[in-house]
Amino acid sequence: MKVFDNMCSGDLEKSATVLNLAGFIEFIDDFGRRSIFSCEPKDFSVIANSERALNVDPKLVSEAVVRLASGSVCSSEEIQYLAKELE
Repeated sequence: MKVFDNMCSGDLEKSATVLNLAGFIEFIDDFGRRSIFSCEPKDFSVIANSERALNVDPKLVSEAVVRLASGSVCSSEEIQYLAKELE
């Protein structure tokens, strides 16, 4: 089991919140810092298209993407592109 620690860093914390709301991860502590994936990578598209994931507030998702792109974490080119499109 791999544990993800968002270090209570704003850019990672917002993304972890979105992933949790969508059903990708489950927090394993009381304050939402550490989490584990609740599915395998092969199931990501099923989770992403689930009713639970589709009910996550689009504004929250947009904020998470922009924070990842502009935060202290080195984000991927895809995240950088999405952030520019959202701003």
